[in-house]
Amino acid sequence: MTEKLSILMQLPRMREASLPREVLALHRHPRPAQWHGRAEVTAARGWLARLCARVAGLPLVDGEVPVTVTFTAIGADAEQWTRAFGSARFRSTLRVVGDMLHEQMGPVRLRFRLDGNAQGITWNPVALDVLRVPLPRAWLCGVTAQESAGDARYRFDVAARLPFAGHLVRYVGWLDVG
Repeated sequence: MTEKLSILMQLPRMREASLPREVLALHRHPRPAQWHGRAEVTAARGWLARLCARVAGLPLVDGEVPVTVTFTAIGADAEQWTRAFGSARFRSTLRVVGDMLHEQMGPVRLRFRLDGNAQGITWNPVALDVLRVPLPRAWLCGVTAQESAGDARYRFDVAARLPFAGHLVRYVGWLDVG
């Protein structure tokens, strides 16, 4: 397998951004790559939220856990991210399509426009579908994702909430990219 850089770096807005050193270290490292750290995970509570989280493959663990993230290139325009939160695994496939990043989690697909600056990368959700059926854009108001740096570590803060189901997941933590 040929080593490749993160597909995020294919997006013009990311190539031109002045990103923190730790964020660049993670995304410019050749694939395959694996990083380790810690995360505080808050899982879905209600039955409907847990069902939605399960369908998307989101972690259903709670508390502070070790986290391992593995990046594997898939062809020229995609990569798989496998996140292990303790014993819970969460896998998604990310693909560059035009100037957007598509993330596929089981039957769920999110489309993001990424904005990078000296503080990090903000993932701005622009569309959501399940089994290719578009869902209302208003459902995206509870989806947030941020990459940043602090204490010489790569940091992440990801949350998902649906209007009718409530909190699906939030995971906040760091990876050692040094």
